[in-house]
Amino acid sequence: MVELDSSGALVREWDVAPTPRGLLTGAGGDELYVYSWGDNVVQRFDLGPTTPTLLATLDLGHDPTPAVRAEGRQLFFDGGRSLHANASCASCHVEGDSDLLPWDLSDLPYDDKGPLVTQFMRGIADLTPFHWRGERAGLIDFNPAFDGLMGGPPLSPGEFEAFERFIFSIEQPANPNQDERRVVVNKGVFQRASGLEVAANAVKGQDLYFDHNVIIGVGSCASCHTMPTGTSNEVFFDEPGLDFAPRTHFVVASYNGMWRKDQRTLERIQLRDGTWETRPTIGAGFSTTGLKDDLLEFIEVSLFSATQKQRQHLAAFVQQADSGLAPAVHEGLLLGHHGTAQAAKRLREYLLRQAELENCDVVAYGIVDVGAGPVTLRWWWDPTLGRFRSEDSSVAPRTLTFFIQQAAQGTAQLVFLGLPVGMGERFGVDFDLDGLYNADELSWGTDPEDPDSDGDGDLDGHEV
Repeated sequence: MVELDSSGALVREWDVAPTPRGLLTGAGGDELYVYSWGDNVVQRFDLGPTTPTLLATLDLGHDPTPAVRAEGRQLFFDGGRSLHANASCASCHVEGDSDLLPWDLSDLPYDDKGPLVTQFMRGIADLTPFHWRGERAGLIDFNPAFDGLMGGPPLSPGEFEAFERFIFSIEQPANPNQDERRVVVNKGVFQRASGLEVAANAVKGQDLYFDHNVIIGVGSCASCHTMPTGTSNEVFFDEPGLDFAPRTHFVVASYNGMWRKDQRTLERIQLRDGTWETRPTIGAGFSTTGLKDDLLEFIEVSLFSATQKQRQHLAAFVQQADSGLAPAVHEGLLLGHHGTAQAAKRLREYLLRQAELENCDVVAYGIVDVGAGPVTLRWWWDPTLGRFRSEDSSVAPRTLTFFIQQAAQGTAQLVFLGLPVGMGERFGVDFDLDGLYNADELSWGTDPEDPDSDGDGDLDGHEV
């Protein structure tokens, strides 16, 4: 960990857990909390006047991540894999995403790449070939970067398998520009990076995107930017008239993480030749080099056969592009004695409705009276049953109405969460997915987090 003063000068440095993900200072600024994702712990430091002192290491408890992915996660965040133990994949691919900076990683005189913006690693499993130019057929082709970029040894075959399993498991969150129902809606405007709004209709843009010949000699936008990822994964000539292959061959860009580039603040900067330009405050904007302030500016210089109004409609539609996860997976609701009616309405009309449409899973955990006084239980909404199953199999499945009635009476308080489809059962009632629910295993003296609790190698859920 490195601490700098306001001028950027080094104040001090000290060791923290090897895979830090986030930092938080205490209210008085005299304590620092370090969240280490790879190790699943939080460290608490007393910053003090000299060398910070480690006060405590807090284990975050159950981690549902499979062991092989947890190993890959640790490798992704581990600075010890670099020459000076101060850089990891996460240094540029922050949180598995991007630092939004253009880098020139050319290997001259053999390969002249030019400046290219760091790409997102979340959600890339189906985006082969990789890199802006498609010169990496698979993720394994990036293994030399552990040496070439970070100065450490490449991963072993076993390590890289774990690394790849982790990378391919992380996804982009839902697009915040998308309607919460996961449908295209006409918001009436497209908001530019400058803060100005232009009249635009995303529904009309959707029609233009798929059905109109807006690109001369090619066809519709969807001819190359196919849904759901936004790319056909094909390599094309960006400037067919130039005989300079290293900088003219590109893969059709996907929409992966695109909304993160849609910044709302611009800075006016002066270039070396004395001219002035506006640039996004945080790193790069759109295009391979990040020189376009917003999505509409990129479309304006790309679609020569579309009218200006058509370009605005298209920008409004693409701005709502689905990320692969529905907005409902980020929903959290507290059902308790206060505000029961509002939470109940939201649960009925939105969260469970989204689960019925297979846009999310739903779990709940908290205190509820199932017949013998209040107890703490976890629940999973079983879509085939249309009810919530408890982690205790002796407790009958319950309807949402049951929880609402309990909350209104003051005998229940539960948190309901939307989760990606397929995660609900594991997160809610069966940590190790061995077919035995958590409370049952605890009552039998077996470990609900170990699919082979008795150590006999039998993973069929019959340890007792």
